[in-house]
Amino acid sequence: MIELNTNLPKWKAAPTTSIKKKIAVMSGKGGVGKSTVTALLASALQRRGLQVGVLDADITGPSIPRLFGLGKESYALEGLFLPARTKTGIKVMSVNLLLDE
Repeated sequence: MIELNTNLPKWKAAPTTSIKKKIAVMSGKGGVGKSTVTALLASALQRRGLQVGVLDADITGPSIPRLFGLGKESYALEGLFLPARTKTGIKVMSVNLLLDE
């Protein structure tokens, strides 16, 4: 049986955030469809009327921006990185949107 470490620090969101729920899509192996599942899940939730954002920390490839048809639409304002928006209104922040190549 696997035991979970419950003594981890409790992180609190910034007081101005309105994020209510978080869903993590992850795997220890590459090429299993994490980005595809993320994009489909985000799209399905958005179609149900929820406000959706995707945070993509994968530095190995531009899968999430490509799946949503994004280029380099992310930009910074007063030291804050602002997410790109898809045509359907999903906010996307990807490491690949911030990299030159």
